[in-house]
Amino acid sequence: MKSANMAIVLLAIPLMSSHAYDLETHWRMSLAATNTSSMNAILAMLQVGTSSKLDLGAIARPQINDGTAAGWIEEGSIVEDGDSDCDPRVRNHFYNPLNNAGYLRGVIEGAPSVDWGLEDRGSIAGQENSYADARNLFWSALTATTEADRQRNLALMLRSIGQVIHLIQDAAQPQHTRNDSHAGLTCPLTLGLFGPKSLYEGYAEALAQTGQLPYSGYANVSLPRPRDYWDDEVGRGIAEFSNRNFVSAGTNFLGPPDDLEPAPGLPSPNGAGARTDTVDIQELMPGTSLRGTMTFIGTLYDDAYVQQADFNARTSTYSIFTADLAARRLPPRYTLNRFNFDAALALLIPRAVGYSAGMIDHFFRGTLEIAPPDRFSYLVAPYQDGNGQFTQLKVKVRNTTPDADTGAGTVRAVVRYREAHLTDPLLYPAFASLDSEPSYAVSKPIENVSIGRELQALDFDFSESPIPLKVGDVSLIVAFRGPLVGQTFTENDAIAFGGKDVFEPQLIDFGNSTDYDCYQSTLYDVAGATAQSRDVNRDGRQDLFGPVTEIGSYVKLQSSQTPADWFAPDAASFASPGFGYAEFARFVAVQDQPQYLLMTESLNIVDDYSGDFSQHLAWFIIGRSINRLVEQDGKLVHEVSAYSAGAYRGTETPLHTDLVNSNVYANEACRNGIASVGRPMRETTGSPVGND
Repeated sequence: MKSANMAIVLLAIPLMSSHAYDLETHWRMSLAATNTSSMNAILAMLQVGTSSKLDLGAIARPQINDGTAAGWIEEGSIVEDGDSDCDPRVRNHFYNPLNNAGYLRGVIEGAPSVDWGLEDRGSIAGQENSYADARNLFWSALTATTEADRQRNLALMLRSIGQVIHLIQDAAQPQHTRNDSHAGLTCPLTLGLFGPKSLYEGYAEALAQTGQLPYSGYANVSLPRPRDYWDDEVGRGIAEFSNRNFVSAGTNFLGPPDDLEPAPGLPSPNGAGARTDTVDIQELMPGTSLRGTMTFIGTLYDDAYVQQADFNARTSTYSIFTADLAARRLPPRYTLNRFNFDAALALLIPRAVGYSAGMIDHFFRGTLEIAPPDRFSYLVAPYQDGNGQFTQLKVKVRNTTPDADTGAGTVRAVVRYREAHLTDPLLYPAFASLDSEPSYAVSKPIENVSIGRELQALDFDFSESPIPLKVGDVSLIVAFRGPLVGQTFTENDAIAFGGKDVFEPQLIDFGNSTDYDCYQSTLYDVAGATAQSRDVNRDGRQDLFGPVTEIGSYVKLQSSQTPADWFAPDAASFASPGFGYAEFARFVAVQDQPQYLLMTESLNIVDDYSGDFSQHLAWFIIGRSINRLVEQDGKLVHEVSAYSAGAYRGTETPLHTDLVNSNVYANEACRNGIASVGRPMRETTGSPVGND
């Protein structure tokens, strides 16, 4: 009877409560899938760190979920099995790709897991965490107006994604794709999931708990439709792979060893190309006191996704009773043990991870690129008497979604920022305290827009949700919702989005200081000066000039890589109707370059004294403004690198560019002294160019 005892030893595997793969197996597969997916890049576009915590108060599985994006996906992969062994949702975790059916045992049935997970063919009662639900939550998160709503919707979206990939992982378990009941007799009246607990899942869970499952080795899958990850009807889905290439406890081979037959209703695997291999138990389990052999049945398997075929040497095993049954001309029996499980897990677990990661990538595949508008600055607004607000965002956008174009849909823009306190961040950024919780402004929707492969200009109206000027830590999101059209499949309700971290609002003053001129390092007030007073050294020649009046004055911001040159007024960033002497205007701009070119231009300048006509163009390289909170070691750190304000003719300003007389510009003492002359500047109006 040693052979019988040997079989008992080989099958003495820890029995777990079976919900497809068990808890540790699911969350570790989900963690591996998250880590190999595009999730980190998506979080960066969302301005969410990999260690950022989301909606901590809603966590249901704190032993698994640390509040990060990965934590929420892992929690979803656990809660999909419900809160108890008898949760009825698990009856919806089966899918047979041969007949597109879900679980069926007597009068008890469940929705096909692909329908349950996607809800792409209609809603299903009791399902609130499907792919369709995740998409709605994602849009709500993208367009949320409060941080609490944004975190809540992001967390629920990520948890729903975890619940969806749980179902994909289930589809990598042959019992779930071959309608093989395996939850045990714990609650048959509730579920009808008769049959013994799954030894395969219990064994996998034991390996997961000791870090011995193989998660890597299969690349992220990319298929046209979400449904294809289960079943694309040409064999590339994970449910198709597990259904046709593996047997399970309740769907093992039938027939004599030399003429193997598949289980009823399951055409494969079958005996075609099957081989047996008899192995000494001492070779299988070195050091054991057992004696005897085991005979494994090996079969071909094919992976239609990577278009490769190979041989699984341990698909099944002769039962310890096979020889005796054959001698008595009785039907043989076949069994599965840990050596079969090891062979299956080596093939199925890496694929479960690859398909799960692929589903995450597919969910977030819709991407947009955001670029500066023609005027270079995304946001421009006047700043008069210390007040103002942004009401229009200008961007260029293009669709960067792989292998899919957008149809006509809805586009919205979101500006994320932090309110500042204690002092004006435009003037004294280092002393401005920023809110720990960001604020959000959401534009009016633009309807019936298709975003092409080339950059196209879009103007977003924020008049109903204006953005304050005195803010820090600014970033942008543009989100599209509508069709994504691929070569073979159109997803009618998809989302594409792009994020852009920009530099902080920067205050720029420009004006006219030609009411002072310089002679021998001394400044002279020339407003109303007579001919006699302009001849300082009394040699009969004019020494002092100005002031002048500018009829139209313009500022243009552009890339520092673009040479300075005259520009058309309608290409300017900001315009003033004109300046008399000692007049100036202010505006605030948001751009995305570490340094940029600031050009001032006046095309119609009239000398108040002589009436002479002239034009003026000047330019400067300006550095960006940084005033933001960055996450370091789980804490928010205030990072500041910006100009602070200084006094200039009765104003406080960080950047002031004025038209001055050439004698002043040429003399260092006068150039430095003009900031403190007695006549104060008078603020006038101006407006962004191109704003409606």
